[in-house]
Amino acid sequence: MFHQQSGRTLVQGGHVHVQGSAVTREECEQACVNHSDFTCRSFEFDPGSNLCLLSPDDSYSITEGSRPPNAQGRYFYERGSCIEGKAY
Repeated sequence: MFHQQSGRTLVQGGHVHVQGSAVTREECEQACVNHSDFTCRSFEFDPGSNLCLLSPDDSYSITEGSRPPNAQGRYFYERGSCIEGKAY
């Protein structure tokens, strides 16, 4: 459902910080899936600090110029396309 994206990180401002409720990447992903304030399209997880950031943005809604460099130790995941991987 979510795929790790290299060299990406969330832009500060539009995300929700979930601390203490997600101690694994899987729990952070579930927090994104079950989030109700907005449609969560991506999340960032830092296993060293259990930092979980949720975002309504993804690669398509964040312009290339507004993407900061990848944060050290954090992993960025976004929802995969519903048609991804299908051959036509």
